[in-house]
Amino acid sequence: MADTNISILEPTRKVRRATSAGISDFESVVTINVGIKPDKKTFILHGHALHSSSNYFAFAMDVNCAVAEDDKPIILSDIAVDDFAVYAKFLYTGLLFTKEANLAELARYLHLYKVANHLEAMDFRDAIVDALIETILDFRAFKAAAPFITSSTKSTDMPDPLDLDKSCKYHEHTALGTPCYKTKYQYVPDESVVVAANGVGKPPPAPVTRRQAERQTERPASQTSDDFELRV
Repeated sequence: MADTNISILEPTRKVRRATSAGISDFESVVTINVGIKPDKKTFILHGHALHSSSNYFAFAMDVNCAVAEDDKPIILSDIAVDDFAVYAKFLYTGLLFTKEANLAELARYLHLYKVANHLEAMDFRDAIVDALIETILDFRAFKAAAPFITSSTKSTDMPDPLDLDKSCKYHEHTALGTPCYKTKYQYVPDESVVVAANGVGKPPPAPVTRRQAERQTERPASQTSDDFELRV
């Protein structure tokens, strides 16, 4: 008899792609010296990621290639290490690791937007726009003010921006007719993944009878399970 629940085990997205598609240049890396002493730090990132995400780096890498100095470090003394670290993580995840529990996060995004402008990184800019909207939605004070803001607008004015599902209208890629950054980072989880100690996911617990429940409560502490979970 066929398993009627097998469909839930099937992936929601096909994993196969054309042989020629995807990243192929894993050897090319770029050294970037960020900040100034004593806070100077060296980042080593993949060239393909930098070249495709930033016009600033694309130009710098092309210049280095033209003068046969591919291994020459790129100097970014006017950008703080913490700010560049946000961009570096975004390159590989499509996420912004900046979440704070206060309104200072809004000011941080405005500053990061200037960094994105300096790097001429369109996807990074668009992600920051989404982060600004997301942060505003997280604070009830701003959310409560939204009706008062929109109630004074006219039908021809800009629609209410507090809608992440329609944020592409504020993205730079829309005007250029290019894909959204969200379509480029579809396989990175935005939450921690729970992995069992033996490397195999735990199946759903079976229904427990009343007698089994009584036995479990009577079990000595020394006989309790040693299973644990590792969060990655």
